[in-house]
Amino acid sequence: MEGATLAPMIVTKTLMEMPIHRILFLGFLFIAFMPITTVLAEDTAFVRTPATVFGPSGLIFTQSADTLSPGKTEAGLSVTHDHSSTDPDFTINEVSATMALGLPGRIELAVHAPYMFNFESHGEDNAGMEGGDLSVKWRFLDQDVDRGLPALGFSVSYFFPVGNQRRGFEPVDSWGVQALLIASTRANLSRSLYDFYYVGLYADGGIFIRDIGSSDEEKHARADLGLLFPLTDSRRLQLILEGNATVRDQAPFEGNYMAITGALRYVTSHIHFSGGIQHRFKQDSGIQDTDRFVFQAGYLF
Repeated sequence: MEGATLAPMIVTKTLMEMPIHRILFLGFLFIAFMPITTVLAEDTAFVRTPATVFGPSGLIFTQSADTLSPGKTEAGLSVTHDHSSTDPDFTINEVSATMALGLPGRIELAVHAPYMFNFESHGEDNAGMEGGDLSVKWRFLDQDVDRGLPALGFSVSYFFPVGNQRRGFEPVDSWGVQALLIASTRANLSRSLYDFYYVGLYADGGIFIRDIGSSDEEKHARADLGLLFPLTDSRRLQLILEGNATVRDQAPFEGNYMAITGALRYVTSHIHFSGGIQHRFKQDSGIQDTDRFVFQAGYLF
């Protein structure tokens, strides 16, 4: 009985001492991975999850375990606007081109090329290529409806510098690698919720490293959690809610942050349009919160 009494106290103390982003991440993973005891819909397939801002298919920033069918290609374009009116005062406008290709074996190849067309900080205004990255995603496990288990995938991205080398203009000086574990599931939670009983649950988490052994060496972790709610019977109009976070992020104008993202998406079998806003709660002292406006469009060939 004494052990039974101490166990809840130990768990509670551990949670109180744990950073909030870890609590959110663990909580979402519990939801995503636990056997779904409610009725799983036989027809839970959404129209599709198109490319994210970073390239691979998913929500806005959160990746999905979904991959394009072999031979399918999707071209996308996204525009983001970041602004902070407090120290450090800056404005960043960026346009990103993406291309994703479906390969046999449930593999998806994606290319992402961001261009910073307006970067203002302390009276300076710059423009140019920010960098580029190549991603490979493999869905190694499909969703198991009978067992209530999510689909699982693994994504690896290689970041390479192009254009201007000035610090603050691109995320890596010479190279960088990111590895993510991805989970996603779709379920029918309750038919009493009418149009909202279908829900998609998404999570990814992993580590980014660059320039190992150099003076600019950096390692940081990232985690993304996402919910997708179809708002119409056709499921073409969708509400997206995300939680995003980084830990030990040393990138200029990024830093450690937790973020809440809300967006609307309209998607068909070929086109998609998304628009939303992300509010970043900066975790580093002296750095103020920022807002990021995001607009996306794409076409599936």
